[in-house]
Amino acid sequence: MATTQLADIIIPENFTSYTVQNSVERNAFFLSGVAVPNSAITGQLQAGADSFKVPYWLDLPDTEADVANDDPTDESTPGKLGTIKQVVRKSFLHGSWSAMNLASELAGANALAQIQSRAAAYWDRQFQRRLISSLKGILADNVAHDSGNLLIDVSGLTGNAAKFSASSMIEAAGTMGDAMNSLTTIAIHSTIYKKMLADDVIETLPASGGGFIQTFRGLRIVVDDTLPVATDVYTSVLFGSGAVGYLSPTRWRDGRAWTACRPYQPAACIES
Repeated sequence: MATTQLADIIIPENFTSYTVQNSVERNAFFLSGVAVPNSAITGQLQAGADSFKVPYWLDLPDTEADVANDDPTDESTPGKLGTIKQVVRKSFLHGSWSAMNLASELAGANALAQIQSRAAAYWDRQFQRRLISSLKGILADNVAHDSGNLLIDVSGLTGNAAKFSASSMIEAAGTMGDAMNSLTTIAIHSTIYKKMLADDVIETLPASGGGFIQTFRGLRIVVDDTLPVATDVYTSVLFGSGAVGYLSPTRWRDGRAWTACRPYQPAACIES
């Protein structure tokens, strides 16, 4: 068990207030609206098993409609409605922290109070890491079973064609067909973000609640360094609003948080 001890703190010779160095990670996916609470999984978390399935009705297929006539023998052939199911895997997460009273006394600051103030942000980052891992799995599944039809890989090209650009983003969005207009957000690594800044292609807009948001060709930008990187090849992901459903760890049992995250298939990916 890890506990905060004298060796883990700085004992000031003269009393000064502690400077808090919080994590530089930002929970941008949740702030941007990509990940939203999902009520469909709430009731299933108290059931047994480590996973469950959520069924969905498919839309009516776009088969050609019948042409009406007055022939009594010309009967319409009924169509059918299909379904799909998604598998939701539960995650039973647990975290604990402790501090010795003497450590806080000599530090001149309350270690437990600091731990308490950062616990919510810790869990947010844990969810974010699990979300990225899920997205990696979805991308791998798309490549393995659907010939990577939602992936545009420009990394094997030469010169500027091998770099992230507006044209590669449009190509990736185009894998959605006429649903490409439903895309709202693009998640990128900070290395890609720096390139976009250097290329002066980012537009900064005031946010309604204060501060600002940054967009690229109308898509809100999310910068996250946990996105996949392999030998200088960076994966960027396009999302629609509410693309990921999740449930916060609000239910507790024996000190464990009941959580679940169900990622939907991401809109498209770009490797550059």
